[in-house]
Formats: sequence, C-alpha cells, structure tokens
Amino acid sequence: KRGRSEEAEEEEEEEDDEDASDPFHLPITREVPLPPTPRGVAALALDRAGARLLAGARDGTLQIFDFGTMDAGLAPRRTFVPRPGHPITALAWAPSASAFLLAAGDPCLTFFDPDGRKRGETARGDPYLRDAKHTAGHTAPVTSAAWHPADAGTAASASEDGTVRLWATEAAKQATVVKPTHARGGGAGARRVGVSALAYAGEGGALLVAGCERGS
Repeated sequence: KRGRSEEAEEEEEEEDDEDASDPFHLPITREVPLPPTPRGVAALALDRAGARLLAGARDGTLQIFDFGTMDAGLAPRRTFVPRPGHPITALAWAPSASAFLLAAGDPCLTFFDPDGRKRGETARGDPYLRDAKHTAGHTAPVTSAAWHPADAGTAASASEDGTVRLWATEAAKQATVVKPTHARGGGAGARRVGVSALAYAGEGGALLVAGCERGS
C-alpha cells in the first residue's frame, strides 16, 4: 500500500507535466461554437476582463457578444453592419472596455460605445497631397489598429498609405503621424511602403511596433 507522500509526489509530477505542455493554462479541453457569420470572421477583439467579444466579418457584419448576459442560445447581444459595403479589418477595445474602435477597409477609424452606438469617426485624409504625412487622416485603407493598453485617450492605426497615426480618441482627432520608409534596393533612396500591422508592447504601452509590406 502506498503512502500519502508517494501519491502527493505523483500528483506534483502530473501538475508539472501539465504546466510544461500548457504554460498559460488555456482552457483548451472545452470549446463553445458561437453562431457563424455568412462570409467568415476577419477580426476579433476580447475585452481585458474576458466578458465581451467583438467578431467582425468580411461582409461587414459586426457581432457583440456579452458573456455575462448570454443564455444557452449563445446569441450575440447585438448584430449590425456599421459600414455597409466594407469588410471589417480591425477591432480593439479601450483598456476599461468603455468603448471600442473599428476599421472597415477604408481610411477611417470609427469609435463606438460598448453597445455599438457610434461615438465618432476620424477624418479622411487628402489623397492629392504628395506626402501623406501632411494630411490629418489616412488616405488609403486602414490595415491594423490598436488601443493604447494604459491610456484610454490614445489609439493607433496603420494604413496602406504608408503611415502610422496616433489618435486622441475622445475627439477622434489625429495627434501624431509616423512615416516609415524603406531603402530602394539597398541604395540611398527611400520610398513609401504600406504598413500592414501594428501592436503596442506590454501593459504599459511604452513601445509601438509596426510591420511594413516589404517585411521591415
């Protein structure tokens, strides 16, 4: 008959094995299929508390799921099309989930309250200016967007126009423009490249990382 110490040791070894295989303790043994969208999900955003989920589709449909009020039917709290004719490409919650932003295949970011009521929209830039840095909005579709993880008053977006822009979220006004460049064939010249992705690093958001279409 084995003693308690041997059983405890075996339990600890099993726990160590589980930690090694799943260090983040994700609930991968259970899943719940939520109602599908007709043309597939293109963007997702889960708030920091894990209580609300946004699902944006290629056909422009946005679903807002509230797990706290959801019943066995698993239906979204609200389903609507915020930008008709535009596929949803990016979604992000504010740090406290008091609002969210949406990009939908055009140069504008749209801000909503948690229930999907529109709060504001960024300006569309002037496409006839040679340097996109000198206009107060994107001039080509937004490819990626993120809300600052610690500052609810700041969000960032990337665009095919070759710029990264920071926004004052309350007024939906541009605050800063960053224009990455890429050297031509290793020479001294540089040209504009589209920015395809961005993300804030860490909970404090002290660093903003952007990726460009040519791999830089």
